[in-house]
Amino acid sequence: MKKLLYFVVSLLVFIPSNSFAAMGGGGGGGGGIPPPFQNNCYFNYWLQNDDNIFQDYQSKEYVNGLLRIHLKVNGNQAGYSNINHYLVLYDSNCNEYFYYADLSLDPVLNIPPNVSDISLRFVSPTHFQVWNDSTNQILDCLQCDVDLVSYGFPSGLRASFRLQISDYVNHMWDWVNSEGFFVEDPNFQQKNPVLIIPGTLGTEMWKGSEKLWPDVERMTSLTHSSDAFMDPLAFKSDGTPLDTSLRLGEVVGKPRPEFDYAESFIQDLQSLGYENNKNLILFPYDWRDDIAKNANIFLKQKIDDILASSAFSKIDVVAHSQGGLLIKRLLFDRPDYQSKINKLVFVGTPNLGAPKSAKMLLYGDSLGIEKWRIGLDPQEMKKLSKNMPAVYQMLPSRSYFDHNEGYLSALVHGTKVTYPDYQQSIVGLKNPLYGLNSNLLDSAGIFHSENFDNMDFSGTGIGVYNIIGCETATIGKVLANDGGSELDLEYVAGDGTVPITSASNINGANNFFVLSNKDIHGTMLTQTSVSQKIINILTNKTSSVIGITSNPALCVYKGNKISVHSPVNLDIYDELGAHVGLNDNGSFEQDIEGVQYDILGHEKFAFLPSGHIYTVKLSATNNGTFNFYSEKIEATTVQSTAYYNSVPITSTSTAELVLNADNNQTINFTSDSRIISPSAILDSDQSQDLTPPVSTSTIVGLMGTTGFYRSNATVTLSSIDSVIPGRESQTSGVLSMQYSLDGGGFQVYADMSPIIIIDEGQHAIKFYSTDRAGNREPEQTIEFVIDKTPPELIIQFSPKLKDLEFTATDTLPSIITKDVLTNTKPFKVPSIKFKDSNSIITATDAAGNTIQLTLKDKDRKRLLKAEIKSLSYNGQAVEVSKNKLNFVWSFDKKDNLNFLLQNVQSKKNFNILATYNGKKTTLIGKDAKEHIFKSINGLVILKATTNKGDLSWSY
Repeated sequence: MKKLLYFVVSLLVFIPSNSFAAMGGGGGGGGGIPPPFQNNCYFNYWLQNDDNIFQDYQSKEYVNGLLRIHLKVNGNQAGYSNINHYLVLYDSNCNEYFYYADLSLDPVLNIPPNVSDISLRFVSPTHFQVWNDSTNQILDCLQCDVDLVSYGFPSGLRASFRLQISDYVNHMWDWVNSEGFFVEDPNFQQKNPVLIIPGTLGTEMWKGSEKLWPDVERMTSLTHSSDAFMDPLAFKSDGTPLDTSLRLGEVVGKPRPEFDYAESFIQDLQSLGYENNKNLILFPYDWRDDIAKNANIFLKQKIDDILASSAFSKIDVVAHSQGGLLIKRLLFDRPDYQSKINKLVFVGTPNLGAPKSAKMLLYGDSLGIEKWRIGLDPQEMKKLSKNMPAVYQMLPSRSYFDHNEGYLSALVHGTKVTYPDYQQSIVGLKNPLYGLNSNLLDSAGIFHSENFDNMDFSGTGIGVYNIIGCETATIGKVLANDGGSELDLEYVAGDGTVPITSASNINGANNFFVLSNKDIHGTMLTQTSVSQKIINILTNKTSSVIGITSNPALCVYKGNKISVHSPVNLDIYDELGAHVGLNDNGSFEQDIEGVQYDILGHEKFAFLPSGHIYTVKLSATNNGTFNFYSEKIEATTVQSTAYYNSVPITSTSTAELVLNADNNQTINFTSDSRIISPSAILDSDQSQDLTPPVSTSTIVGLMGTTGFYRSNATVTLSSIDSVIPGRESQTSGVLSMQYSLDGGGFQVYADMSPIIIIDEGQHAIKFYSTDRAGNREPEQTIEFVIDKTPPELIIQFSPKLKDLEFTATDTLPSIITKDVLTNTKPFKVPSIKFKDSNSIITATDAAGNTIQLTLKDKDRKRLLKAEIKSLSYNGQAVEVSKNKLNFVWSFDKKDNLNFLLQNVQSKKNFNILATYNGKKTTLIGKDAKEHIFKSINGLVILKATTNKGDLSWSY
């Protein structure tokens, strides 16, 4: 019978229960331990009785160089106790060593009910334990956790393992034997030192005994109104630290229970035998400073120090986020250091930069910290980052544009345009309005050379691995706003900070994608799946890890992007009432995994991953209107957009909506029972419409000089949503047009309904159109003047001209309103134009209004006299028969005026005669107040002014 049990190595043979009885065991109660069957010290057999207590022998593996044997126990048993252990070890000469548990100890091993997977785990060459594999907990076993040296076992042996179980009630037992394996992995090598390089914010910063980063207590305390205590972290405009007394602390571990940056990952490595400062080394560094300097000076020195103090010629490196750029920079600048790296694991590295850096520079960012119950003021981070070299070096690089259409948008001539290339993006960021550091923008471009961005690790001898987040909403585009439009953000797939297209750009690497829609970037090292994958890489394990794939096609990015444009607060709830949004005390609550939430000024943006029923609640912060968008995204593409345009609210308005599968939900006001349907629902193509409509205006009236009308003005507005050639299907169409007259409130313009303006004065109409995709053109303004009143003439004699001189006054300056529009200058009124044809004098104002004066004398310059004959306004004659206007003059041979007669008579109330004899002027006449008779030395010039057909005078 024994011969039946000799088989080829690695085969498993199942022996019937009657064979067991023939070998001395069996159902009769008790029996000896059958000897192991050996074949050159390597055996493989399986024994069991009818109880079928042990179901299967599963596998073996080496962990940290020591043996683990995995066994399957029937899950339908009620639990076992008093289990005997029979351990057989063989040396190289096939000498046997036995270990047999003492049955007098009760229990020897206890397997709780429903435990199906157990393992024997050696923790040293002569020391083993039994574990519950399902819970990864050690089982109660009095004689398992012992040192086998006391039994005479030398180290370095092969071992087989027998579990024997005894059932004293039924007087039966069962056992299983494994094949023989080396206790110690003959191929195991001692671990290379592992260097962990953290990312941005991953190192503590201190000023003396004061912790500046991360001071959780001050950031979370409601008694601190700001994060200004971090101001010493700022840099000067030349890219150097403002405060040179700051010092580095430790790599950030777990500053808050909810925020585990690196602690559990370090503990996982320690559990495998890695020891701090021996073969587990951390690299704190100043994450604010120039990446190339940190790499080529401090990281280089760290690697030199590690290798100088160990027997190894290479190290393994795990680099998170910015840390990946450090090690990559060192290996790019110093190729000789490539031979010093064995394995290199990149984790969430922004190889081509991240648009989130632009968002932080332009608007600030809390870097996801608020999701871990730690307050971080975005404006503080904007202020601090302004002159930090590393922030600029993590802006999207030139090579970023090889994989993306761009990351920065702006309004260009009224159209929202994405800068198509790197250089235009940099020029856009240099807009003085944003106040960014131009020198650092330029140096960042030098840092991200094309060769550096696309460095190829093939042939370097380094095992390169790249772990990439691929299912989390990540900022992909930012609108650089000059204050004239709504702010905007667009999301793409990534890890919450780094887009997948940037993180995956490492040539010659083995890429692994993290299947998680959580915002994982900040805690990537301590994500269970990521930590296990890194450990597998470092320990040469090839087993798969749940939640990690090498196939990017398995990444799923879908959900709803919503945004609300002030003045409204945004709160999000799932079907269980979990909340994302601001609390009443100003703190941020993040209780729904995977929700990305960003605040820019007064506008809020959120990405809601699929898998929940979301209720969105809105509460007004002021009177006005708001716009709301809901974009349904499948497979990274917007499938539909629901747009709600200019919803009116008061400061007490509250509303909510439940996102529907068809994206056709209504906004239900809980404050006043209004129900607001979408202003437009767009399909996938129309949702790509980024071009605002273009409005035009037409003014009809009697026009003189451009912009001046002498009649009522009829204004007609029109708008079209431009079609881009080749993208015709992306045109959404005009939704509405708004206009404001003379600084009044905006109102809807009804198509083809003209605006008729009759009042004289300066007028201004502001107007704009919005398309169904919510693109709003910049406000346009037309300004014009209505002047229906002709000018009036001023007639007086000019000794210099030896003739009458004509000027004019216009009522226009008194009817122009200078404050019609804020920041709008009044019209510069064109001069009145004159035409003097000797007997006919015509004055025309800017609107084309005319006054015409006809004199009786046809050649006044020769006859030296002039007298009024007729007067007309805009071609309409007025009665002047009772008005007199006479001038007679003469000059002596020396061209000196020796005589001037001036007579002005009004048909109403005055008659003045002034005569000059070369020495004095005599005034005779009367006006409405008095009779006049006076003599004045010298020449007195009368000024006669027309006045709506009458005359007035002065001197």
